[in-house]
Amino acid sequence: MNFYFDNAAAEPVMAEMFARLQQLFAESWANQEAVGYAGNIAADHEKAAAKALLEAITGRKQINHAVLWGHAGTEVILSAFRLLAMQYKSGTILYTAGDHAAVRAAITEMGSGFTGVELPLDRSGRVDMATLEKKLTSDVIAVCVPFVISETGAVQNLKCLRRILNERGSKAMLFCDGIQGIGKVPFDWGQVEPDFFTISGQKLGLPAGAALIYRNSLKRYADRLRSELHQISRVPVPFIRLLSERVGQLLTDVDIRYAAMECQRRRFCEILSEIVGEDKYVVTLPEGVSSPYIIHLLLRNGVQGAIIVRALTLAGISVSYGSACDAETDRPSGVLLSMGYSRQESYGAMRISFSGRVEDGEFRRFAEELLKTIKEY
Repeated sequence: MNFYFDNAAAEPVMAEMFARLQQLFAESWANQEAVGYAGNIAADHEKAAAKALLEAITGRKQINHAVLWGHAGTEVILSAFRLLAMQYKSGTILYTAGDHAAVRAAITEMGSGFTGVELPLDRSGRVDMATLEKKLTSDVIAVCVPFVISETGAVQNLKCLRRILNERGSKAMLFCDGIQGIGKVPFDWGQVEPDFFTISGQKLGLPAGAALIYRNSLKRYADRLRSELHQISRVPVPFIRLLSERVGQLLTDVDIRYAAMECQRRRFCEILSEIVGEDKYVVTLPEGVSSPYIIHLLLRNGVQGAIIVRALTLAGISVSYGSACDAETDRPSGVLLSMGYSRQESYGAMRISFSGRVEDGEFRRFAEELLKTIKEY
């Protein structure tokens, strides 16, 4: 038995993606920053990929954003905060416990003139908007909220957040980590209008490649970041083109796949309830407020999720007890603590995440192995 249910950490790379990458390397293998014919061709391909990505995500021809490419999500997240530090000399940054660990690290890296303030999450895993309004003072230069929280799958109310920023006339820039949501959960760019938006190819079945979409007003800083300061790596053009193509593909039928995944989530929960029994776990977030690609459980009766995850690993099953970016910590989940769960409850966390269709038989065998593991705890 070998089941991979940890797609929120990284999706398996499909054979067709490797084949397409090989084609792209044959077409544009050169350094896009080199002079000469081959370098110019690669540079043209990079510009075309950026244009296609922006049009696919925003749905517009006239775009007020640009793209900074990276190899992985952490790299482009750090880049966003370096741009902020170049734009402002000081200020307060509001963020959540659900943000990627790189957000907290980046705020620290910005220096002593910048202060990070954590916003609490409510029981549904969303930002507490009342607290946000209280904290939204004139010195706030950025508000950081993920599209989908990696650990729990909670989908944030970004439209409401943008409305608050607009009504308050805030100068704060909106940083939206889109890594767990783009191409999976419908997203209305026009209603949210983020100033920063991140994408990672590893969450979309690609071997590498990431993108930071940022406001055009910051372009002079972004150019320095790559060409002068060398604080972000040069990404080979084939990875750039593949990421742009993949996002465009996924956005064409995101609503259809989302509805299908909601049905699959319901079926999985039915099978889990039938085989494992709801006296042994609780589904942390209900349908409608969380991504159907991520199901977060809290195991009952003092059973620790980390121990169960390790035991399932011996059975050939890949799941997680939290976000991959915090996997090496021994602390209880900051996300769950922020939502109001106790330390003891948070230790029961387990995350199951999908990328596509899973058959009932696989769900049943997983549920049976989970029940067996809990009984042997």
